[in-house]
Amino acid sequence: MATAISGKKTAVETYWCYAIDYLREDGSKGAVIGGQNTLSAAIAEAFSDATYYNGVCGYRVFASFKQHCALCQGQGEITIKSKRRKCPACKGKGIFQTIPETELVPSKHVQMSEKAS
Repeated sequence: MATAISGKKTAVETYWCYAIDYLREDGSKGAVIGGQNTLSAAIAEAFSDATYYNGVCGYRVFASFKQHCALCQGQGEITIKSKRRKCPACKGKGIFQTIPETELVPSKHVQMSEKAS
């Protein structure tokens, strides 16, 4: 688990969530969402997903990342005895860092294709 600093320098367990949004040639959209404990692991998994949708399917692909509180899953609140309460771990912050949506475009020198088994 990754950590972030919240409030009075208290470490909070976090995870990185990513979204791969893809745009098909007919204009319709789709998405893949995943998460990992570290940013580097989330980037690696997101790149793998993006490579498929861009290289094999030929879709335009966009990626974004968010570092969430692991306890409240980025909501800033948790349910205790059927009532919503501010998350005790992140003090209601929920999301610590955001990497905005960016189009992933491979180099024109890279050729990708589906590998036959």
